Amino acid sequence: MKYSIILLLISFSLSAQKMANETKHVYAGMIITVGTSELLQQYNVKPYKAILLGFGMGILAGASKELIYDKLMKRGNCDKFDFFNTAWGSLCGVAICIPLSEIRKLRLEKKFKN
Repeated sequence: MKYSIILLLISFSLSAQKMANETKHVYAGMIITVGTSELLQQYNVKPYKAILLGFGMGILAGASKELIYDKLMKRGNCDKFDFFNTAWGSLCGVAICIPLSEIRKLRLEKKFKN
């Protein structure tokens, strides 16, 4: 898991062109969801509860960025499609977290069998 997060972060700097704003929002939602979920699972939170909390944190981050940073502080453009892109990234992060938690569960079962 560490390697996939590191590779995802490195991919930001390796692009030949400037990354589109929509892509940044999708990646941000995905990273927040996967990162929160993995962090909570390291502290023995049940996997599906951790994934749900990670998804909630991704949604909350997208909403607070658009409402607080962009609209109230007037430091950016408040756009509902930016929020939808962040939510889409969070949903994609859930699609990454579910197989990772199943793989972790299988590894633990195999470890205890031996």
